[in-house]
Amino acid sequence: MNPHHFFSRQTWGGGTDSFLEYLIKYSRLTNNADPVWAKHWKTAVDSSIKYLATTSSVGGHLYLADYTRGRKRYIGEHLGCFVGGNWIMGGRMLNNDTIVEYGLKLVDACINTYQSEM
Repeated sequence: MNPHHFFSRQTWGGGTDSFLEYLIKYSRLTNNADPVWAKHWKTAVDSSIKYLATTSSVGGHLYLADYTRGRKRYIGEHLGCFVGGNWIMGGRMLNNDTIVEYGLKLVDACINTYQSEM
């Protein structure tokens, strides 16, 4: 059976943002008493870096695409701007500089988006 049948949309935007956000926050709040929370968060981040991380053709900014019904969608959501900070916090918590760097780039992209709207 096609795994996409079960998961029609992978995103860090609306619909899954709170779940993904609190995987690492719960781990932090409990002093990583059960590492399964941080492990699942890191799996989501690693998969997002591999499959959803996209560099814009204008300005070279890093964004996360959505994956919906078998194809990438390049959309932006206000809720998605939490991701950079979440990745910075989680990367520091796990001593993973790669995730921190991605987080910093995602924050920069959100700042750029909002500045260009003004």
